[in-house]
Formats: sequence, structure tokens, C-alpha cells
Amino acid sequence: MTTFLQHGRVARCLGAILITVASVAPASAQITPGICMVQKQSKQYSFGFQRYIRVPAGAPNGTVLASTTMSVDYSCPSTVSPTTWSFAYRSMLYRSPTVPDALFINRVPSMGVGVRVTNLNTGQQMKNSLVEGAVQWMPPITSNYPFSGTIDFKLELVKTDDDIYTEFNKVFKSGHRATFGTFTFVNTNTGASSGTNLHWGNGIMELSTIPKSCRATLPATTVPLNPVWVSQLPTAGATAGDKPFNVGLSCSPGTNVYVSLTDLTNPGNTSDQLTLTPDSTASGVKLRLLTQNGTPASFGSDSAPSGNPNRWYLGASGTLTSIPLTAQYIATGPAKAGSVKGLASFTLSYQ
Repeated sequence: MTTFLQHGRVARCLGAILITVASVAPASAQITPGICMVQKQSKQYSFGFQRYIRVPAGAPNGTVLASTTMSVDYSCPSTVSPTTWSFAYRSMLYRSPTVPDALFINRVPSMGVGVRVTNLNTGQQMKNSLVEGAVQWMPPITSNYPFSGTIDFKLELVKTDDDIYTEFNKVFKSGHRATFGTFTFVNTNTGASSGTNLHWGNGIMELSTIPKSCRATLPATTVPLNPVWVSQLPTAGATAGDKPFNVGLSCSPGTNVYVSLTDLTNPGNTSDQLTLTPDSTASGVKLRLLTQNGTPASFGSDSAPSGNPNRWYLGASGTLTSIPLTAQYIATGPAKAGSVKGLASFTLSYQ
């Protein structure tokens, strides 16, 4: 389940925010003149979901069952004159007829699950299927200097229909591997291109049904913060722009519910400050979320075990209708006006 807080501009003021409520080992690669190259010599990148996945009984279509991230590192060479580089993403999957923003493997007629793709470089959901062909991942870059970057994906396993309760284990008992998509770097001046294959490479996945649980009433929540003046954040630690909001929940009684937050831009972050996304233009400021009692929420891993760092107790499931939170700006140094955006997910666990 993912929560989004988004938006923002600041003109001499720190503008609205986006919160979205997640590695690759570098390897040497030969750079062909005039062509961007990925860092893995094999040009193969894979993602997979965890082995044990729990599905709420009666979960609506579109429910997120598991999530992960995948990163593709690339380098583009210097050129004699300014060159425009295009970044094209092509999905090899088909669109689900029941969940329009989810994709599925066509060779399996009905397995009850699909994959939702979010572009972490822009925050956009990538809904293109094999039928639509390639689309631009992000705006082209024009430069004659060498540069490098990372293409970042968030991938969510989502329920697409009730066949998940009967077919899932049969389909994935021996694991799963399929070409998920391709990514192509194009030198638009010369037409030269290079690319990499993206794979869904999973081992065995086992499903169990959660008889009593909570679910978010919306797959995403966008919370714009009001602009604030730079003068409202004079020193490191100063806060401003508090904006209360609620993540709606629908719960069955009988369990204790815990919640944890994960910083999607920096998944290893365990502080109480949310990392800004690369397209944020403000500096000297970050985002922070407060729990219902006003305590800053620290971030942790996107998992449900009881030992998950920084999770907190939300309440008994029979009494819950929402996760009350407050978003705010927090200064980390001299604040400079601009846009502010953060991405975070939340995970519910039960006892």
C-alpha cells in the first residue's frame, strides 16, 4: 500500500510538497563512442518479490500484495557537439482488463495478479503495455559532456481478480522468469542506440490468506502542503507548514495493527527525515511525518515482521478507520526556495 503526498513550488518560499506514502553493484563497462551504456556488462537487470506473500480475504482488485524496487545505472559519453539523449521504456506485458494500471503475463490467461510500475524518477505510473510500444521515461537530456544517472523503478504485485485465491500457488510453485520490458538509450543526433533487458526473475512464491486485516481505502493519497517563506525556516531543525491528513483504512476486528514507513528514495534511511527526490529544486530542507501523538515518525524497511525497525503501534483493528499523520517541512541548513518532493510507502502488520 502506498501513500502519496505531492506537489510543489516555491518562489522565494518553500513550496508545496510531494510525499509518496525502494541497488545495483557497479561493474565496469566499455563505453562505445556516442552511445550511453548500462553499468552491468551482462545488460540484464532483474527484480523479484519475496517468497511468502499474504493476501487479505476478500481483498479488492488493485490491492498491493508486495513491492520492490529496481535500479539501472547508466553512463553517457562526451561528444564533439551538444547531443540529445532520449530514454525509452518498453513494456513486454499486457494490460489487465480489471485493473487498468496493472500489467500481466499474456501466456497465463488468469493468475489473479499483475504488476504496477511506478517511475521513481518522475513519480509517474507507467501504464503502457506491449500494445502501446515504447514511451519516454523522462525528458531528453542535451549535453556534450559525459554524465551518468540511475533509472529507478518501483514494482508492486497487485491483485487483479479472485483467481488469486485458487491459481496463484499453481502458477508460481516452481518460480517465475519472464522478460518484463526493455530500456533503450538513443542518441537522437545519430540514431545510435543501446539498451538493456529487464526481467521479472522470481523464485518460489507462496500465498496465504489473512483472515482479519486492514487495507487502505485508496491506493494512493496525495497531500499538498501550503507554501512557506524561507524566513520561516531560519535554522537547522526549524519546522513549518504543518498539514494534518489521514490515510483511510478499512479493518476487520480481532488483530493489533502496527505501521511502518519506508523512504522510497533512500530505502536504507532510518532517520525521521524523508529524502528529497532528485527532481526537487529546493535545498536545505527535508520533509517529516508526525504520528497521531505528534512524535516524528522514523523510517524503516518495507516489511511486516515484528522486528521491523521503527514500526509503531496503531491500535486494535476493530477501532481503526485511518492512520492520522501530519506532514511538515524541516530545515537541515540554510533554506533555498524551490520545489520539494518526497516518496514514502507504508506497511501494515498484524498480531
